Amino acid sequence: MPENPGLVEQALNQAAEIGLSSQLDEVENLNIDVKTEPMKLVQGEVDTVSIEGEGLVMQKDLRVEKLNMQMGSVAINPLSAAFGKIELTKPTEASTQVVLIEDDINRAFNSEYVRSQLQSQKIHINGQLMTIIPQHVDFHLPGNHKVALNASILLRETMILTKSLFQQYPH
Repeated sequence: MPENPGLVEQALNQAAEIGLSSQLDEVENLNIDVKTEPMKLVQGEVDTVSIEGEGLVMQKDLRVEKLNMQMGSVAINPLSAAFGKIELTKPTEASTQVVLIEDDINRAFNSEYVRSQLQSQKIHINGQLMTIIPQHVDFHLPGNHKVALNASILLRETMILTKSLFQQYPH
């Protein structure tokens, strides 16, 4: 296979980059490299896909400093792909490396998206069901493979109402 990508691969790389970028709120750098042969592509098969990104943001506050993903032997349904829906037709193996920095994790913990996900969580405290209402989270990476988390949350008692229905039958 030649070192330089052919016109089909270049067009596919660019289309994939545009497609993925359009799903993200911010992108500092994104590079997608698809390796395949034209006949395989027509059948919805590619040999390898490589994705490298920096400063990728989704849901406004979920940021990834760096992303590196390698996939081999990807097969998709070409008809679905033509309509913008990517469906794998067979399992594929992938390896991913994601780098998050302390600021990104703090930004995520304090985002509306993560707060809304946490607010629906219920926990049992002293036999009572409580709902979590996060206020503020401070996340730190102090070193030595340790994580420090300081969270301010409100707990709201969850009322469980049971209603008994009695029906009277004539004697």
